[in-house]
Amino acid sequence: MNMDAKSDNIAVIVNEQERSANPKEHSNVMFYLRNELQLTGTKEGCALGNCGACTVLVDNIAVQSCQLSVGAVAKQDITTVEHIVDTPLGKQIVEALAHHDAAQCGYCLPGIVVSAYAELLNAGNPNAIDALERNLCRCGTHSRILKALTDVISTHRAAT
Repeated sequence: MNMDAKSDNIAVIVNEQERSANPKEHSNVMFYLRNELQLTGTKEGCALGNCGACTVLVDNIAVQSCQLSVGAVAKQDITTVEHIVDTPLGKQIVEALAHHDAAQCGYCLPGIVVSAYAELLNAGNPNAIDALERNLCRCGTHSRILKALTDVISTHRAAT
């Protein structure tokens, strides 16, 4: 690391805490979260932005962190699955997925939880299919995942 590396740092907000990141040291947000902050819930899947395993929220919008440079998130709020599962809505999503036995390997679930959370936060009329538009599950539990999210959406609508 060169002596000027500190001057290259930018401020990012991760799970409501201000952090420092060096865009020259971290190629993308996913690697920064996993390797620098040890937030390993964000998974590396395809590394092309096609599978959704690396989904995080940036200012409450679901994005694929493998395709997002660290420099692009200066002063923005990044929310990971680790934070989401501690919220009432996040807990509800996780409980529904468990109730419907919606995981086999579970590798895709962190991204699915983040995407579902974003859909419930942002969509005027949330929809399970829309929530999972950019998330792939290769284990064959997609129908159970959809059922779990449909149940959460129904409960969410009834409460609002």
